[in-house]
Amino acid sequence: MRQAFEKMKREFGQNLVDQYQQNAKSIINGENVPLNNLQVLKKKRKRFWLF
Repeated sequence: MRQAFEKMKREFGQNLVDQYQQNAKSIINGENVPLNNLQVLKKKRKRFWLF
């Protein structure tokens, strides 16, 4: 799970990681998980240049 969160942080940022971690805690504690606006996530593009 830790590796998944690390990859998510690199690709989408810490804010999304925090949201997922809070959702996981809420589910474990039997609390409601807030519904957020759905959005399409886009990876940060890495550009490779040939010389």
